[in-house]
Amino acid sequence: MPMVTRSALPQNYIKESMTLLEDFETIGDWAPNANCTLAADTTNFLTGTKSMTITNKGNGSFYIDKTLSPGIKLDGRSMLYFYCDHPEKLNYISLYFHLGSVWTYITRQAYIYPAVDAVLDLVAGWNVIPIGAWTGMGAATWSDLVTGIEIKGFPIEDQIVSISIDSLYTGGQGNPCCLLMFDDTNTSHYTKAFSYMNAKSPALHGTFYIVTEWIGGSGRLTLAQCQEMYAAGNAIGNHTADHITWTSADLAAVSAATTEATQYILDNEMPRAAYHLSYPGSAGWQSEIQALIPTLGIQSAVFAQTGYLSYPWEHFKTRISLGIHNDTTFATIKAAIDYAIKYGLTLTLMVHDIKDSASTTYEVPTAIFNEMIDYLVAVKMPCLTIDEWSNGLPNPRYLSLPVGRA
Repeated sequence: MPMVTRSALPQNYIKESMTLLEDFETIGDWAPNANCTLAADTTNFLTGTKSMTITNKGNGSFYIDKTLSPGIKLDGRSMLYFYCDHPEKLNYISLYFHLGSVWTYITRQAYIYPAVDAVLDLVAGWNVIPIGAWTGMGAATWSDLVTGIEIKGFPIEDQIVSISIDSLYTGGQGNPCCLLMFDDTNTSHYTKAFSYMNAKSPALHGTFYIVTEWIGGSGRLTLAQCQEMYAAGNAIGNHTADHITWTSADLAAVSAATTEATQYILDNEMPRAAYHLSYPGSAGWQSEIQALIPTLGIQSAVFAQTGYLSYPWEHFKTRISLGIHNDTTFATIKAAIDYAIKYGLTLTLMVHDIKDSASTTYEVPTAIFNEMIDYLVAVKMPCLTIDEWSNGLPNPRYLSLPVGRA
């Protein structure tokens, strides 16, 4: 009797979905201290119709409190999202949960700028605080009910800073994994990244975002190299046809450049990540851009500098990102990998170019890149392509796959 074989089931990289605890829609629920003001932000928000902007009045800490009555049970796994145009003006932001009937609390100083915790550096735009490590103050334990929430910031001296807070999630758990991403179609992606990764382990895969009009140019990947990497299990993603900067001022040009790149990737038989995008430049947060993306069939979109995923937002809830630059140390990369493993997160590592002697911002020293790959292999961190990961997120049960017979 013939044996029936079936392809491996897609992995569900979110084992337990998070719960939205607070959407920051009702300003009246929150009490600011004397050093800040509150206002609705209807431009930068993730859930509902607005976020809540906190602006300090002067030096010293500023914070907002909310009382929860009755209290609720939490286990400490939380994520808080906030938008900040000028992170260089912010010293830190912290999240506190008050537990029990007295003012004891559990705290996480979540972000520091300049970065002391390099894994949790701030960027201009949306930031996420993936919180798993907490410090107990007084008699606070997670066996007590959470009776209040406090969000506290501290500006750089003599700076006024605004932070738009939105979407505090709790609970949830993911399977740790890594998304290796490569941007800008550089030859070193084949000669240094792919060659080293493939030699270390055929299971090490990455996503190579290409600018299709750059293919075959000086210092750029050839089509044959892209196809070889694709055949080995890597993904070829969309970085537009001409590296046009995404702005809401010229949506027609943005649409044309993206669609052209998608078609090029499909025409050359590399379809798996043709609809997964890396934004050229730093644009992508604008509401017009966010509205355009699904009309182009795009399934995910990341920022080239950091690997931050801006679309769709539900993919963003269990992940952290790190852009690898010429001054990024192995200690920083190792800390990010260890953090993702410890707290069940997806880590994206974004690489642009790899040089033996890296001198410009987006060049990574060969030795650092190789050390990063060696460590990923040593800790047995699954390294996935963007389409593998994206397809694995919504699969709590079984996706229909072809049945083969042997």
